[in-house]
Amino acid sequence: MRLGHRPERDKRITTHVGLVARAFGAEGMLLCGRDAHVEESLNDAARRWGGAFRLTPNASWKGEIVRWKESGGQVVHLTMYGSNLPDVIDEIRKSEDILIVVGAEKVPAEVYQLADWNVAVGNQPHSEVAA
Repeated sequence: MRLGHRPERDKRITTHVGLVARAFGAEGMLLCGRDAHVEESLNDAARRWGGAFRLTPNASWKGEIVRWKESGGQVVHLTMYGSNLPDVIDEIRKSEDILIVVGAEKVPAEVYQLADWNVAVGNQPHSEVAA
């Protein structure tokens, strides 16, 4: 899930988040907002390279997280304010259905509360994309 996408500022980053998710085997990406450039780029990659990756625009972050958890899935929120990845990776690997949340603008406090894990890579400042 790409949360807080800002079309003029984030289109390249959001496209890269989707491409990396696709490369790592994600089934799709929920985009909280709409951006024709991102949709076109990710759909083009799926056409050219194959695979069933799907982009769902205009996703409601809270509704999607709540539905995901109600269906038995778990949520990993990538943030520099989270637990250090090596400290939680073994626990995360035990999960089968994971929704990964990648923020853009200021992430609502409720995302931190709803997430099963708030995860950082190291204890140094970094972006959500780096996580």
